[in-house]
Amino acid sequence: MKKKCIMSTIMACLVLGASAMAAPLQQPQPGDLKVNVNYGLQQKEGDHAANHHFAGGDVTYVLSPKWGIQYQNNYVRGNTGNRVSEHVLTGDYYINEQLTAFAGGTYVQAEKAGVSKNSYGYQWGVKGQMQLPFHLQGYARIGVGNKINSYTVGVGYEVLPGIDAHLQYRRSRIRTAGYDDSVHGVQVGMGYKF
Repeated sequence: MKKKCIMSTIMACLVLGASAMAAPLQQPQPGDLKVNVNYGLQQKEGDHAANHHFAGGDVTYVLSPKWGIQYQNNYVRGNTGNRVSEHVLTGDYYINEQLTAFAGGTYVQAEKAGVSKNSYGYQWGVKGQMQLPFHLQGYARIGVGNKINSYTVGVGYEVLPGIDAHLQYRRSRIRTAGYDDSVHGVQVGMGYKF
């Protein structure tokens, strides 16, 4: 039931014309720079609880009216000692103010039972955003790749001009040498637009 609700929310955001990730850039303009930092609340690494901690973030830079670049880092440390750090660098194509397509490379650092494995891959997908009542902004992101398949659903609120707070749920399926599991959980964060 929970998965159906989450997938329905993602699809609704996309179908309704839902552009980005953790509290995305609204109306991106060339030269815009946005930084988001996330903190994990109810994180899980596989079926195991993960410590509450810094969970990563992202940096987005708008190159032109139609193109941007984004770097993301998502980090989870399980209570069993397992660690997963996902790095994703993508080129973004702004289809319109609500919808963005992206493609790029991934790098996964996974440590399980004291053994570290690293691998490179690719990911492509779409990001969407839409205005909601009460000055909220809903957003979703779906990424498909050979090492990382992930989705994010969240809501952001502009606290002050250029500063926002956001709450999101993120799930990522990691398949790499020596590691085949999922990481997921609720994250809160702040974003700043330069």
